[in-house]
Amino acid sequence: MTNPQEAKAAPAQRLAHWAIAAVSLALGFRLFWILRRYAVNTLYWDQWDFLDGFFSGADLWTLFRWQHGPHREGLGALGYAILLPFSHWSNRVEALVAGGALVLAGLLALGIKRWIFGSLEAADAAFPLLFLSALPSELFFGAQNLAHGPFAVLLVFAVAASLLIRPIAIRIPVLLVLNFLAIYTGFALISGALVPILFAIEAWKGRDPRDRRWLLGGLALSLASLAFFFVNYVVYPSPRADLYSHSKFPILVFGRALGFYGHEFGKNPMQLKLQALLSLVSVAFLVLTGAVALRKALRGREREGGDESDRIVAVVLYLSGFSMAFLVMASLGRTFLGAGAALASRYVVYSYPAVVAAYLAASAWIRHASLRRVAIGLLLANLLAREVRTRAEEGTFEWIRIKKTEWVACYLEVEDVKSCDERFGFPTHPDRERARIAEKLAYLKANRLSFFRR
Repeated sequence: MTNPQEAKAAPAQRLAHWAIAAVSLALGFRLFWILRRYAVNTLYWDQWDFLDGFFSGADLWTLFRWQHGPHREGLGALGYAILLPFSHWSNRVEALVAGGALVLAGLLALGIKRWIFGSLEAADAAFPLLFLSALPSELFFGAQNLAHGPFAVLLVFAVAASLLIRPIAIRIPVLLVLNFLAIYTGFALISGALVPILFAIEAWKGRDPRDRRWLLGGLALSLASLAFFFVNYVVYPSPRADLYSHSKFPILVFGRALGFYGHEFGKNPMQLKLQALLSLVSVAFLVLTGAVALRKALRGREREGGDESDRIVAVVLYLSGFSMAFLVMASLGRTFLGAGAALASRYVVYSYPAVVAAYLAASAWIRHASLRRVAIGLLLANLLAREVRTRAEEGTFEWIRIKKTEWVACYLEVEDVKSCDERFGFPTHPDRERARIAEKLAYLKANRLSFFRR
């Protein structure tokens, strides 16, 4: 016999599934249409650098540990090892793979919500609104890098999902493998500092000696993974700015991710003040979410370590901690470039874990139903408005497409990098001699790769 409560909840569940499916299909179709429309088949800017190992025939382990700036390529390099031969170095296919990685990350986030609460609701349409946005356009048709953004965020949510595995003998090995991949993949390296903290907290709270042995072993191996990352690591120090600029930078990055800022600053003083206020409040809420999660995590030892409430706390603490750490790293490493650098769309996806953490925290810890609905409703409204505002940036997408297309046509005609860079005022790399652009283009031409395959 059907449980009366289940029968009553069935229509709401069907509505939730239809709402999530409808939003996902609409935004997914739009995202992949944009990718097909604006992606151009040519390497650009940093791609000439971090793909250097593929030009020189480096082995897979070297590619995996390849350092580009402050991070390594990791799973991104493994992805390119499959993608480049399969697609004949097609950046259009790469853009679709980047979009697909964010789709998978969104499915993991939605699965985490379902795993924790046992069901979905219509408000969970926030997940496709967050993940299926064209806002992080640089990841798709700028100097796209699978490790810097798409695969990194996918691994962050994979690690978060693994925290919910109940049998500790399964959870620890899975978590260690995913964490190892995360450490080596883009800015998911932040996971390397967070996972040992989670192991240490759970080991301190747990009472079962067998579980504690698993956790202490996991702690040791996670620290070893992080230490190994720094073997032969090169530090690239960034110039320092004043304290005010450093403190403002993360607020701008987070405000950009939530859609308060566009790709450039507005000229209306009142609008700028409102954008700054909304961004500051959002960062404050993120810090509050992380602080509450940390307080709950450090609360006195439970009767049974590793219960369901501890799993929720671990996920929220990990996701919020990740985004907060990234905002600090971005501030330390990029503030010297000026406030405008904070609006780079490639940073947007690193705030997705914070948004999911805040959503989960509001759903689990705001006890007053009306207040909870208001909080989630405001988030939904903002994500919807963000997506509407993103349409205004399609002019920038088109400009990049035209410039890349013109450059490719020029090179096919004259085969002179300097001439094409200067003709359109759109250099393919800031230092074409150091990056050996001509030599690499000759390689692509000889093997009929990239835009030479026609």
